[in-house]
Amino acid sequence: MSNRRRFTIIDAVDDRNLFAPWFRDRATWEAWFAFLRALFALPLSPQQLALFRECTGRTVPPTQPATEGWLICGRRAGKSFMLALIAVYLAAFHSYRQFLAPGERGTVMIIAADRSVGVVVGDKYAAEWPRERFRVHKVEYRVADKAKSDLYLSLLPLLNSGRVELLDHKRLIAQLCGLERRTSRAGRDSIDHVPGGHDDVCNAVAGAAVLAAQAAARPRTKIVSPLFVSKQAGWIGAGSENTTGKSATQLFYEHGGYGGGSYWPGSGAKDW
Repeated sequence: MSNRRRFTIIDAVDDRNLFAPWFRDRATWEAWFAFLRALFALPLSPQQLALFRECTGRTVPPTQPATEGWLICGRRAGKSFMLALIAVYLAAFHSYRQFLAPGERGTVMIIAADRSVGVVVGDKYAAEWPRERFRVHKVEYRVADKAKSDLYLSLLPLLNSGRVELLDHKRLIAQLCGLERRTSRAGRDSIDHVPGGHDDVCNAVAGAAVLAAQAAARPRTKIVSPLFVSKQAGWIGAGSENTTGKSATQLFYEHGGYGGGSYWPGSGAKDW
């Protein structure tokens, strides 16, 4: 039996080569560190134990890692950041071989069903089963518009132009370098891994990069300053004709006689 100490999530947070640089003002994260220790049944300091008791109403800290954690957090509380931290730690520093069949790859799912990110894009793997599992959590599963060969073809110009910067991930680099480009008798190019090879990681990266490039290329809605035209005062706006030195909003309020209030449609007739 090995006497090597288990690498905990707090070790990962304190490691300068991992997550420590992301916690610049550590004092503001102390409550979250106490939560992590309680979640993974790690020793609590007296201050952290007092905070644990105050937040949970319990007197004895956990002795076994939790299988679920429920929190009530306000906006900008750091919950998304902390959830990502936990997911990366569980994915990178835990082994799940006893739960997976040979060739299977586990996935740590981060789902926000009540947010606009409640949509995932994937391929047609396993037919309807992945889509049905996502629907259980009220997440829409969209089938990608491009096949993986087309994703690789679209990824190439993004890499060559420097628009995409890849992570220093050995498996990702190995899979990308292992791709082969073939031309069919009809003259159509296709890209795929070699027989017996794998491309699960680089396929996911290609899909994410192409989707991000498509989103960046979409035209954005332009915001235009409003125009107000008055029969009595003429032009009221932010154009060059406005020589009063006052903002359009100030002119609007003064001309309307609202004394700094607001005018809503239907609040009364006004001769403009």
